Amino acid sequence: MAPHEDRTYHGVQHSPDHDGSVIEVTLPSEGWNLPSPRVLYRLAEPKGLNFTWGYDGRGTTVSAAAILADVLGLSVEEVDFGGDPQWDGLREAFCHDILAQQLDEWRLRHRAVVRWAGGWYAQSGIKDVPQILRQGPPPPRY
Repeated sequence: MAPHEDRTYHGVQHSPDHDGSVIEVTLPSEGWNLPSPRVLYRLAEPKGLNFTWGYDGRGTTVSAAAILADVLGLSVEEVDFGGDPQWDGLREAFCHDILAQQLDEWRLRHRAVVRWAGGWYAQSGIKDVPQILRQGPPPPRY
């Protein structure tokens, strides 16, 4: 599925319709009268690993890897847990800065993650950045 620029990541810990936590990718409602966003898809948990957040641990690392992979246009299978220092740094900083601070349910806009990741690359002095970060975040839709 081609990424949609206005998507939002929605995490629900202890989801009633799923055994564990889920991260859905949604589109905003098209108008004021619509009750909820439209779900595009759910991020897949890597085999044998679970999504969590609200602390800095293994499940938070898994959640960060899935969100960052989706934003950067990678598949979960391409994500390396412990082999690439650049990826490890990006993922662990996202855990610490963003996901460890979240409560049981949260929403995070795609463009906010793009801005955050672009800032992390710049602050780290890394010039070779993924294509989406070279473009910058898409402008807000009003």
